[in-house]
This record gives sequence, C-alpha cells and structure tokens, in this order.
Amino acid sequence: MTDIDDLLTELSASLGGRSTSYNSASAAWDIYEGYVFGLVLRAGVAAGGSVWFENVHGNQVRRLLFRTSPGMLYSSAHAYTHAILQLPGCDPLEVHVGVRVQGRSGVLHECDVLVLPADEAALARARQVAPAGTRPLLAVEG
Repeated sequence: MTDIDDLLTELSASLGGRSTSYNSASAAWDIYEGYVFGLVLRAGVAAGGSVWFENVHGNQVRRLLFRTSPGMLYSSAHAYTHAILQLPGCDPLEVHVGVRVQGRSGVLHECDVLVLPADEAALARARQVAPAGTRPLLAVEG
C-alpha cells in the first residue's frame, strides 16, 4: 500500500500544488478521495478546461477544505471546497468530495467524488436538498 506521505505528494501534484486540509494524520482513504478529485480536474484541464475552487458560499479559495465523512452538498457547517470546472463550449460543472445524492427510491447514497452541472448544485444548495442521483455526470464510490 502507498505510504501516506506519498499520497499527500501525489494529491498536491494533482491539485497543482495547492494546500489542502489533509495531512500525515489523515486517513489514507480520505486522501485517496482527494487524489481522485484531483485526477478528475486534471482530465478536465487536459481537455482544455479551466478550474477554480470555491466554498459553499461561492467564495474563491486557495486552501482546500475537504470532507472526511459523507455530507450534504449544501452544508454550511464548514466552508468545504468544491471545484468549478469550465470546459470549452459547455455549461460549468461542479466537482465535490464526499457528498450525498438522492436515489430514485429516496435513499441517500455517498459519492466519494461527484461531478454535476453547476446549476444543479446551485439548486440543491438553494433548496437544501441532496442532488438527484440521476443528474450527476460522474459519481465515484470506492
């Protein structure tokens, strides 16, 4: 298994050197979720997209604060970070770590990494509900 410090190094590289809330005391699975988040963003940039980071209040941030347990996208208990991914010719997307979506049966499901249209994320925040599980473009659960 990969050493925690190696994971932190890979995570930092996948996020363009940005600092995160993870450290050597963080659980490996949390850091790995952040790493997958970074891989999604790298793929977006490789496709010609641009990325910036915001908190739940819509403020741009430099230091990234990630969830370490599943939560609601709209939660303002902490100013968790999500990414805005703007691909050429497309509406903006939001990329989140550790959020829940609502399945067709009404049951909440955790997504380690979630990519969904930014307007859907804004609607979930405004209504304080989990996004519908049918709306994500990508949902990753380890």
